[in-house]
Amino acid sequence: MTNKRNRPRLITVPLHKTLERIATRGDKTITKLLTNLSGQTKKRSGRGLAGKLSGLIGVLLLGSLTETAFAQAPLLKDDFETEKLEWAGLGTSAKVERVTGAGKTKGGAGALQFRYRVEGKKSATTKPETTEAAEIKKDKPQPTAPFDILFRAVSVGQLANMNALKFSVKTEIDTPLVVTMTEKDGGRYLTMLWIPKGEWQEVTVTPDECWLADNKDDPKDPDGKLDPDKIENIALADLSCVFAPELSAQENGGIPVSSLHLGEHTILIDDFMVSGGSPLTPKRDELAIDPFNQDLLRWFALGDVQMRLDKASPLKTPAFRADYKQGDGGYVLFVKNTRGMKATSADSLVLDLASTKSCRLIFMLEEKNGSKYSFTLAVPGDSEPYHRVVEFSEFAAAEGVKDDNDRLDPLQVKTLTITDVLGAYGIAKQKNTLWIGPIRLQPAPKK
Repeated sequence: MTNKRNRPRLITVPLHKTLERIATRGDKTITKLLTNLSGQTKKRSGRGLAGKLSGLIGVLLLGSLTETAFAQAPLLKDDFETEKLEWAGLGTSAKVERVTGAGKTKGGAGALQFRYRVEGKKSATTKPETTEAAEIKKDKPQPTAPFDILFRAVSVGQLANMNALKFSVKTEIDTPLVVTMTEKDGGRYLTMLWIPKGEWQEVTVTPDECWLADNKDDPKDPDGKLDPDKIENIALADLSCVFAPELSAQENGGIPVSSLHLGEHTILIDDFMVSGGSPLTPKRDELAIDPFNQDLLRWFALGDVQMRLDKASPLKTPAFRADYKQGDGGYVLFVKNTRGMKATSADSLVLDLASTKSCRLIFMLEEKNGSKYSFTLAVPGDSEPYHRVVEFSEFAAAEGVKDDNDRLDPLQVKTLTITDVLGAYGIAKQKNTLWIGPIRLQPAPKK
């Protein structure tokens, strides 16, 4: 343990304030960005290349998928085997092109390459927009995109029978990839995946795992669900582009600037298609926040960390594994979207954890109205399984936000944030591995 007399001060920027900025800025920032990006664009090849771009951030769990989703002829298919591209980039550094060669494609002759830039703190000068993006907007000028986005327009009604979207993706850095689908005159729906770097990953997204952006400035959707027959565009982006400018401007904010991956990066996309057929309706556990039954994590992280699904965890069950460094006043933060849960009778959170070194975790649940409730848990080390049931009554309300009913309501919770803050207590830098097993809510005992 650290000697109390010699223990350095905590990070200069109070942790709770930094967490609140991160937790609240994401949705609000995205709403503002996409409001500015709305509008018409020039038509090419007989199809409109834009429309409203969707919102970004967050996550919903999805059950196991089967190959029957792709038994029928696809409604849309981009294999990038020819020079014709239906995709475009928007932003000051966005560039989209077809590439060939070893390592660039999943197996065919070509793939799509999206080059973009993660910007740091804003400066007085702004780069001009790329020629590609400028040409797209020639007919009707729009504001410059504040970060780089990859998108594809589709004809309204083209995806009416959609039951899944599937593509292969390869990134050069661990990437929180946001997939967005926008309805014509409707809502913005999105989901997010954590893409480990260096290898081709198979992505499958179904309509029911996408959630509606529901901030006060977002467009309303009467039925509250994604209607495939109204989809007018699909967009992809690196979520780091949203948070990096603010986080890189904070001095001693707890998130190392090196972990933000500032600079130019590349995403490769291959075999992109949308399949049609009967809707996939995997059986869902309405009490599960994440059962970790998918190959790709539906989380994102801030901090110097690598994440992956571990099917051989100390918990004897598939688990979320995070490898990171503790110490030097820094911390790591993991965020999971929880919209869509219907656990009306839940009164507690069930946790199964293991850690190679001891850690101090803050669990924060944020409701749609902005109110936040947190609980701090000390987890022992030595990779020993640790089980804990945390009652909602043990969560403390954050100051400064008034909750209408003055209680934690699982139906209103939109995000779960987990932060290891042990590094903020002045310990020497050390490596740690944290395993998080299936997270679920537990109903109150029947009276």
